Amino acid sequence: MKTMMKIWAAVLLAGALSFVADASDKEKNDGWVPKFYPGLEAGGSVEWIPGGYKGIAPAVRLKWDSGAMKFGVMKNVTTELSGLVDWTISAQVKSEGNYGYAGAAMEFFDEKGRSLGVVSSPKPAVAHSWRRMEWTFSAPRTAKRFAAHLLSLNKEPVLYAKMSVTSKQGRGESQIPFEVAALPAEWNKDWNGGSIRMHNFVDSPLPVMFYVKGRIRELVNPKIEVDVPESLEVREMCSPLGGYFEKFDPPTCSYVTNGERVVRYSFVNPTFLKRLSATKFRIDEGVCIKFVIAPRPECSTEGRIFTIRYRTMDGEKIGDDKSMEMVFDRMPNHFNRSKDFFVFSWNNVDRHFVGDDTANAAANAYEAAGIRSFRRTLPNGAEFARKKELVDLYAKRPVKYIFSGRFGDLWSLKPCGLGKSSVQKLGVRMVVSSDENYAE
Repeated sequence: MKTMMKIWAAVLLAGALSFVADASDKEKNDGWVPKFYPGLEAGGSVEWIPGGYKGIAPAVRLKWDSGAMKFGVMKNVTTELSGLVDWTISAQVKSEGNYGYAGAAMEFFDEKGRSLGVVSSPKPAVAHSWRRMEWTFSAPRTAKRFAAHLLSLNKEPVLYAKMSVTSKQGRGESQIPFEVAALPAEWNKDWNGGSIRMHNFVDSPLPVMFYVKGRIRELVNPKIEVDVPESLEVREMCSPLGGYFEKFDPPTCSYVTNGERVVRYSFVNPTFLKRLSATKFRIDEGVCIKFVIAPRPECSTEGRIFTIRYRTMDGEKIGDDKSMEMVFDRMPNHFNRSKDFFVFSWNNVDRHFVGDDTANAAANAYEAAGIRSFRRTLPNGAEFARKKELVDLYAKRPVKYIFSGRFGDLWSLKPCGLGKSSVQKLGVRMVVSSDENYAE
């Protein structure tokens, strides 16, 4: 018999959150109870289904009804935090529709029970069949306990099963004041088989973005290093945000590893670090280093996986050595009829190229995927350095673009039969991925 808990959440005039729920099933659901966030007018249902996971284990179904699309279930973890320990939330996950999004979060508390804030994962796409996902969080230095959250982040129902929260010896919160992440490649590993990998096109290169966050007041001599195999050509390097625009020509050195020569690019105290956030990567604001990378003409890409490494440094402090993989494919002659591949653009930071040649080459891939809109400014109204030039460039393209201003939203207008839904929100930067990535 299914157990249904109907949740209503509303923001009262006083600003407090009020909801009604029957949480009598807390014990038999292993401590997982409904979770709504203060200040969000969210409404949804939480349904516990015995045998909902392949008939062998219970599952919880989260169905959004109204208001903010962010609610789920939570579990308080009573273990007191100490030392360098990372915590992982794992679960079997699936969506019932085309737009189901799953995500996880942890809310950390200090020794007096005061909240230190909620750290959220990005929202990955969810498969239509069951698959395992996991999210790992590093606790702040002052945290003593936490609550784990599993969330529904869109309209379509999301199901979770075999949920667990585990710990392992880890690094804890980084002692270096800032960190770099290749996004969305690092986020995509949740639904890309665990691989931090991006696919790109040989003849229509799309960008790789290295976003940064950190505690700017603690920085002494910040440096970001990116190591690229010599067989790949770096066509552009820049920070695209107007007012902080930099076209980079950084110092380089090279070394040989595993028989392959690698070029290291060093970015010392770039101007855009003045826009650094201590708690989040400013995706919509272009606080990043943007690379455009393509194979050299003499380089064969067939069957090859290229590894790019990156890290942060500040004086004598060195951050984690991180890496991502790149695979280069040739665009099919009839790309718009393909059922095997699709392209997303994360946001318009991707589209603001330094050179017109690069912009025109990349536009071929966007247009084949049906991405024909162009925002002239960021959501916060900030402008890009080459806004006017690029608007003029896209206006001359053989397809008609829609140009939006500050409050416009970005949508893929005509997916051209790419084997996905009829309208795709631009949620993942340049992912070319076959359907096998959605397998369990």
